[in-house]
Amino acid sequence: MENLPNELSDRICSFMGRKELCKTMHICSSLRRIASVHLLFRLGISRSQIRTGTVKLVLSDSLYLIVFVSHICPIKRLECFQNIRRMPISEFQRLGPILGATAPIPDIVIYDKMESGWTEMLTSRELHPVTLHLLAHLPQTATDTLLIAQGDWARVSRPRTGPSPIWITPRVPPSFLFSEIVVIPLLIIPTCLFGNSWRFLQWLFRRVVGDRWSVEERISKDVHPKNLCFGAGIRIRSLSKKYTLVTRLYMENSFVIEPLRGVPDSIYSAFLAYPDFQFRNVAVESGSNMNFPDLVAFVARQEDLRVLDCSPNSIRPSSLRSTSPSQHHIPSRIECLSAPASYLPHLLPLAPHVERIDLTFSPLASRLPVISKAPPLPVFDHAAYCTALNAISRLPGSRVRTMSFIFDLEATNLPWQIPMDPSSPAPETQLHDVENLRLCTTGSTRALYYSCYFDSWKPHESQVYTGSMMCTALAPWLGRFPSLRRVTFDQRAFEVMSDEQRLGVVEAIMRMCPGVSGPGDVVFCNGE
Repeated sequence: MENLPNELSDRICSFMGRKELCKTMHICSSLRRIASVHLLFRLGISRSQIRTGTVKLVLSDSLYLIVFVSHICPIKRLECFQNIRRMPISEFQRLGPILGATAPIPDIVIYDKMESGWTEMLTSRELHPVTLHLLAHLPQTATDTLLIAQGDWARVSRPRTGPSPIWITPRVPPSFLFSEIVVIPLLIIPTCLFGNSWRFLQWLFRRVVGDRWSVEERISKDVHPKNLCFGAGIRIRSLSKKYTLVTRLYMENSFVIEPLRGVPDSIYSAFLAYPDFQFRNVAVESGSNMNFPDLVAFVARQEDLRVLDCSPNSIRPSSLRSTSPSQHHIPSRIECLSAPASYLPHLLPLAPHVERIDLTFSPLASRLPVISKAPPLPVFDHAAYCTALNAISRLPGSRVRTMSFIFDLEATNLPWQIPMDPSSPAPETQLHDVENLRLCTTGSTRALYYSCYFDSWKPHESQVYTGSMMCTALAPWLGRFPSLRRVTFDQRAFEVMSDEQRLGVVEAIMRMCPGVSGPGDVVFCNGE
């Protein structure tokens, strides 16, 4: 049989069962090569899968084939348990050591078919050891940095031999800097030095004498056990030689892009370019330092994106002019856009049919008050305010019906404090489609009174302030919006107002805004 032609040997092996094929593989190397292909075919692995490096395990007892196939050809993609109805948890526990015995696989997809039911029916205590056991045995987790995206967040787990020391950093209120009590800094500084010295000695002892961290301990420390519940499946994909991405097979509808400390820009871009990321709501947190081209490409891939929320200091300022959104095909389904005023002209091309815009105004460099012990005065960025409103008015086919302004009411030079220039139209008069306006505050609870009447941070406590002071400036500013029909005040803007003062505010707004027909159109809400 050793001297038979390969075609005839292949024909003979096609009639053999599993046991006969296993015995034939021990005869010689040529028959081992031919019989192994037929054996894999009996177990659900075709020749095309071997040729392309994509292996799909369709039988519950075929986990050992991962090692067997890896000796024939490198595995580029592995799919496990897709067509299996139910799998015992013990099979998932066996999968980790088997994957650890093979070469690193760039793309691993594991479907959730546990016999206890879907992952949503399992508690975190039942599922966490299974997921953690699998991640700990992968060969790439010991040397690669893990980017774990689960639910609506992402975390980073870096390889290290032990926990990093957590230093004690005192949080001293700014009022202590002007305090005449010298005992406070004399007590804080020695306490922090002693505490940090003790923590450093503990860290040094464990690093020199103590046991090294296991992979399971490291992942458990970086990611809370409750957050390792990967419903419906898990996907492990290599982004580069040193970074591995771990995600759920089917992500949630919402996702928060948070700062990933220490991750290079190229890896961050590859993380955002992950093809399975499809969300309806996306928020970019402050400090993300995201490149604007990456955000444009990310939004262009979201087919069902409805809400985009960009916090202040979330996008790198130097990247805002590096690309044009027109270079990408934008689905144009965004209905709600929330961003700082300086970002809005660049983000509007991503949402040409937006219906609601929430604008956040960050103050400029502070101006020192006359009284030295008072806090510095932030200055409102009026140029960014005008630029943002002009960009909205120039939006073709604008359907913006609702707008929210988030002001720092302790700032000076607010829009209602600046008189209208007769020579040039105010930017508010160009917003013909805005019908609903919401005013939110980020400053002091009494700041709305002071910002409407005074050009200082805080008046003298002996003075009495009524709602008429607020109406002298705020109501005429609201009257600049030609189609305004409803005004909503945030809780912090009215919590110090009496019922009589609120009634005066409502009457002033009704006089200045023709579209506001009744007291019911001026709402004092309790916040969201």
